[in-house]
Amino acid sequence: MRDPVLVDVAVGDYGDERTLNLMYVARVEGEPRAMDDVAALAWHALDALPPLAFPHEARALARVRSGEAGSLNPPGSLRARVERTDPLKVAGRYVNPAFARGGGLKEPTFREFLRWRRERPKRDKRPVSVPRRAADDPKPGAPPTSGVRATWLGHSTVLLQLDGKTYLTDPVLSTRIGVFFKRATPPGLAFEDLPPVDALLLSHNHYDHLDAPTVKRLPRETPVFCPEGVARWFRRRGFTRVEERSWWGAADLAGHRVTFVPAQHFSGRTGFDRDKTLWGGWVVEGDRGSSAWYAGDSGWFDGFREIGAAFPGLDLAIVPIGAYTPRWFMAPVHVDPPEAGRAFLDAGARTMLPVHWGAFRLADEPVDEPPVVLEAWWRAQGLDPARLLKPPLGVPVDVPPAKPI
Repeated sequence: MRDPVLVDVAVGDYGDERTLNLMYVARVEGEPRAMDDVAALAWHALDALPPLAFPHEARALARVRSGEAGSLNPPGSLRARVERTDPLKVAGRYVNPAFARGGGLKEPTFREFLRWRRERPKRDKRPVSVPRRAADDPKPGAPPTSGVRATWLGHSTVLLQLDGKTYLTDPVLSTRIGVFFKRATPPGLAFEDLPPVDALLLSHNHYDHLDAPTVKRLPRETPVFCPEGVARWFRRRGFTRVEERSWWGAADLAGHRVTFVPAQHFSGRTGFDRDKTLWGGWVVEGDRGSSAWYAGDSGWFDGFREIGAAFPGLDLAIVPIGAYTPRWFMAPVHVDPPEAGRAFLDAGARTMLPVHWGAFRLADEPVDEPPVVLEAWWRAQGLDPARLLKPPLGVPVDVPPAKPI
């Protein structure tokens, strides 16, 4: 093996059992190498790293030299970091790293927005078909003590229950957002039917992900985890436990760990605050070994693989699949259904819950088209149908733990 060798290692340390999961990829002068080639190097590289702050730390990058094999037995205090994408900020505004590299990929401009509006086809007025809960279907109650339960409430709002705690993603339960977008389908549950929420997870500040009337119904002591720059919005409305994070920033919640992870998107609520706050997704790791990734909004980018490397063995990936046409306009910031499926595979999750469809007409495709396209792609890839979760609106779906603790 040539020298030096770059070894990317991701390690998960879950619960009192201290079960270690190791995943690594070696690159020599930019070329991938088989995992067997670097097995002896991985533990030696990580053994030299100091312990990090969180008990479930799963990110590391180690540079080692050939011939320093060492032992394959994992040290008890093993913690690691993987290579990661960090956000860029230019003149007070955040920039997607892929856009800064050039190559024709860029954020849609206002001129392109006007072109899209001029060329947009007539509204599809046929009834929208989105399965929803029947009167006798179960409602979400207390979270499972172990494992993951998810209830899709519509668009990107999910009641995520994991290892004894309940999270609410991107809260939008109103019948309309702003003056232009009326809801095509009602939420899966009324706000008063929701169980108590232990924390709110916000991906970015667009109106279809952050709805002031919905937020106002939450208790002001509800913990809020939000992107860098958005905390002020919540504090102005009286919320007292608000924490904002940049990409890869983590926080604790009574034994759980939430980490803000990259996405390729943009932000803004007015004509004057474009990209002044960050965007991203969240990974939740419970105290019983369960984990879930909520992707927020994103175009296709290499960060999906980074997330999978940093958090091996995710139980659930909640991935957007709608608002993708026309591709010339939407592709940089919104995945289409096949790209969403690829993101799920790159993240290495066991199951996928598709969201960001069926509620608002934000793009040119029919609002109920995305799952049809995704399922066709899923069959073409030969993927296990059981890994694609398709619950009706408002009906909880359980993802049991991969390995009981």
